[in-house]
Amino acid sequence: MIRVRLESTEQIPDSLSTRLKTSADVEVVEKDFDVVLIYTKIWNRSAFLGIHRNSKLPIIICDSYEDPFATDSLLRQQVAGILLTETNSQQLIAALQAAASGLKFLQPLKKSVNSLLLPETLTQRELEILRLIADGEGNKSIASLLNISQHTVKFHISSIFEKLNVSSRTEAIKAGISRGFISI
Repeated sequence: MIRVRLESTEQIPDSLSTRLKTSADVEVVEKDFDVVLIYTKIWNRSAFLGIHRNSKLPIIICDSYEDPFATDSLLRQQVAGILLTETNSQQLIAALQAAASGLKFLQPLKKSVNSLLLPETLTQRELEILRLIADGEGNKSIASLLNISQHTVKFHISSIFEKLNVSSRTEAIKAGISRGFISI
């Protein structure tokens, strides 16, 4: 049996609570848990900042997520995995078992969503930087978050501006939203 602590700053969907509470393989507890399950509407930088630092890596359950940010969170070993709310009970239990065993996972996005989040015109790193710009981060902060130099950040921003045919951060954000690269 997997002991799960469920956390959220938002209203947890009844369907998720029901799937957890009716499973013979899961016990929802407050203490002595194996896995922390965090529900959020969208897994992005602001959701990430709200994570409690626990001894165990959390699993994130969300309505949607931005794939580059989610993948980066996994690679930095900040979460055990990320699932969409619509995941079925079998996938949910398998994810909880995987996390309790120390494994990492990422539920794939639907193809139509994936093509919006991973456009061919911007590189993966440029998308990450554009998202951070939209979150209000400055060059120094972006460099620190991505472990790159400020000069490299400026280079990527220049490339973003050129590819989006814009001349300011505000225009880049507007173009990124209108083209489906980012959401706020």
